[in-house]
This record gives sequence, C-alpha cells and structure tokens, in this order.
Amino acid sequence: MGRGRVELKKIENKINRQVTFAKRRNGLLKKAYELSVLCEAEVALIIFSTRGKLYEFSSTSNTLKTLERYQKCSYGTLEVKQSGRDTNEEKFYREYLKLKSKYESLQRYQRHLLGD
Repeated sequence: MGRGRVELKKIENKINRQVTFAKRRNGLLKKAYELSVLCEAEVALIIFSTRGKLYEFSSTSNTLKTLERYQKCSYGTLEVKQSGRDTNEEKFYREYLKLKSKYESLQRYQRHLLGD
C-alpha cells in the first residue's frame, strides 16, 4: 500500500533532511540505471548535495562525453533558431557561454577526481 502525496517544502529538521536526501538520491540513481538498461538510453545524472559533494551516474564510460553531446544538441538548436543576421557581438556571446559551460564542467570533473 503506497503513501499519499508528500507536501513539497523544505524539511526543517537537518537530520530528517539528510536521511531523505540519501534515500531519494539512491532512488533517483536506481531509476537512472534502470532507464539506461531497460531502454538502452544514454543517461547522465549529476547531483550535488548541499555541502557540494558530487554524486553521478553515467550509462556510458564517460559522463563528459554525454555532457558534450547535450551541449552540442542544445546549442545546435539555439543556433538554428537564430536568424542569419547575427552580429559579431551575439556570436562572441554565444561562444563565451559555450566556453563558460565547458570550463564549469571541467572544474566539476576536476573536483570529483580530487575528491572535493
């Protein structure tokens, strides 16, 4: 027998919040794994705790490849929607956003490797 709906609001008790985070994180990681196995989907899941600890799942051997694929798809659709009359400033700004995203992704990966 299932439980009723849970009211979505911040859990004030720190211990209960931590326990809930751990349980839901594990459930989410399990669902991501199941989706990748059952549907042969390429799945990447990144979770940061309130303390900044990284938890991740990737159905491929490299999470960065999946993230790069996501960035290409999302930026690719953005560029298709843009008109052909982009100014140099707009092009530079889009390039800046791409590089910033790549930089942040590499920083997260480095922190993960260093165990921070």
